[in-house]
Amino acid sequence: MRLLHLPRKAVTGHSKDEIKDLEEYLKPEITLTSGFGRSRRRMLDKIISYEAIHLEEVEDYELRNLDDVSILILRDQSCVEELKERSKILNDQKPVVLTDLIKEEIDESNFEYRLKNTAILDHLSSFLDDYKIISTKMETGKKQHYKHRSIHGLGPCFDRNGVKIPFIHGSKTIKIRSFPAERVGLSAVPGLGEKFSTVLENRGIQDRRALKDMDPKNLMKEDGIGPYRCTKWISAAEAIEEEDVFRIQKNDLIDKHRIYLDIETDSLRPSIVWHIGIYDDDKEEYFSFLEKDPERNGRIIRKFGKYLKENRREKTVLLAWYGSGFDFKVLNKFFERYGQRFLNAWNGTEKVDLMKWVNKKAVTYCRTSKLEDVAECLGYKREGKSMELDGEEVAKMYVEYMTGESKKPDWDILRSYAKDDVLSLKHIYKKISEAPLKYDLDEMKKKYRNHRF
Repeated sequence: MRLLHLPRKAVTGHSKDEIKDLEEYLKPEITLTSGFGRSRRRMLDKIISYEAIHLEEVEDYELRNLDDVSILILRDQSCVEELKERSKILNDQKPVVLTDLIKEEIDESNFEYRLKNTAILDHLSSFLDDYKIISTKMETGKKQHYKHRSIHGLGPCFDRNGVKIPFIHGSKTIKIRSFPAERVGLSAVPGLGEKFSTVLENRGIQDRRALKDMDPKNLMKEDGIGPYRCTKWISAAEAIEEEDVFRIQKNDLIDKHRIYLDIETDSLRPSIVWHIGIYDDDKEEYFSFLEKDPERNGRIIRKFGKYLKENRREKTVLLAWYGSGFDFKVLNKFFERYGQRFLNAWNGTEKVDLMKWVNKKAVTYCRTSKLEDVAECLGYKREGKSMELDGEEVAKMYVEYMTGESKKPDWDILRSYAKDDVLSLKHIYKKISEAPLKYDLDEMKKKYRNHRF
């Protein structure tokens, strides 16, 4: 099941082609729109390939069945009593309830957000045993709790990078994610930016189809565009259009002893590393180091250090997603503090940030750099309960256990989540290494090193 929520606030200024591009990339079975006037809704009806449901045109409720998921769009509290008469059918379907009736408001006594209109939840819970509740009025990524029930946001979210559009995917397990609204048209090509998009448009290159057919030599006639940029942009435009992946440089990791690495911590400024997952390509085996005792936050470092010391070789390389920005930095500090015996093994092992390596060596049709998004675009599928989790939620679960706010977490789910992250790394590397070489950037640099146009 794939459902896209298209709020007017998120696509103000988007052209028809850009909205169409957005829909073709996310491939929703249902597009739920909100905040649009009547004429704009009719325009959306013409360009949306799949079913469009306009929230303002749902009078009381609508029910849709997608695969094994039932979607209940609820807009009128008074119709809940009518739904109660269908409780047997609804309980069999375990519906996902989408509503704009549940909202957040500021509690003036403590300046924290609280839920408004929770009586609806009480009423639904009186006859529905198992359902998920999602509010289109709460920001995507937010989660509130009411009487042991989680309420998830599916509204537009704003950060320093712009506005993000929410969507849902999954079947038995539902995952809510968001997508940068500006990553459409030429702006979807990584590294192009507003300045060079304007340069290309002034040359008559209005879309990605025109860009992918460009001769690199002609593109390099523009000031500031050299072999790397033209190779990257042309290849990326084709990758996005064809939903494919290409290499633009030779694989310098092919002869290395690759160990994929991912860590789980209690925060972005961690006091403990509680899980280290690795996949050793030579052994073709996954290893999990888990610390269940928060008081012994150095033991896991020594266990991993011992493994590294016993298994590393001259050509061993550790690969982590955003490793240079987090995993490697954190482990540096923890080895210095808790793993002095293994510091030489750690410091003497080559480390590669796989996210940066992919961005440098290849192009994909994925329009974000998130590990989960890139892995999914390249065909990796997460399954089970761990699919609902993200790094922030996993860290929160461990912190609540660590501080005694909750009983021990479900370690199997946490292990499964961590394992998926590591296997995603392996999957991404494998797909990139198997991809055809679209251009050899090194050869392009040699060829056009002294070229003047």
